[in-house]
Amino acid sequence: MSKRKQVVVFMDESNVYKDARRCFFKNEGPSANGRIKPMRYGMLLADLRPLGTNEEREIREVRAYGGIPNRHVDPGTYAAHRRQMAEWERCDVTPIMRPLRYPPDWPDSPAEQKGVDVQLALDVVVMGLQEEYDVAIIASTDTDLRPAIEGCHALGIADKCEIEVAAWRHGKERKRIEIQGIHLWCHYLDREDYDACHDSKDYNVPKS
Repeated sequence: MSKRKQVVVFMDESNVYKDARRCFFKNEGPSANGRIKPMRYGMLLADLRPLGTNEEREIREVRAYGGIPNRHVDPGTYAAHRRQMAEWERCDVTPIMRPLRYPPDWPDSPAEQKGVDVQLALDVVVMGLQEEYDVAIIASTDTDLRPAIEGCHALGIADKCEIEVAAWRHGKERKRIEIQGIHLWCHYLDREDYDACHDSKDYNVPKS
């Protein structure tokens, strides 16, 4: 029996969440609309295959990148975030969080993620060089992550490992993910896929 390929999913949590809200909820409804369970999402992706391939795959790791609220500036959101991270860790997800940046007019203007895409891109390249995966699936449509994919090809990582991306699809709509000169397989996930990994839990409510 051939060895199963080891899959690592690199998920930009905010990007995946916002795209799901845009595609399936028109950015409307409660905040849980768009939220997913990262491990279920990663396992779903690991079960997919690029056209023309049939190698067995399995999840090695799901890495979820995002921003962490400041416990002193926004204690309520921080507490909800910690409950969510605890749930992810219970499901063997690896959270990689960087502090949110608060503008002077917060909360009129929202807090911003800073350095998340850089951290994700760096990890894709470094883990590829260290041969920590056979397949890397980048779950984000952020164009700032293009250098990571280009770097994997320039450094020869893509000659040994498969670099793929994932995005939500609404109906026939497909958000284009193209990098000139690079063949890039994209796993397009629809509403049925979203429903299979939706997280409806309200993390604003402490456990009783």
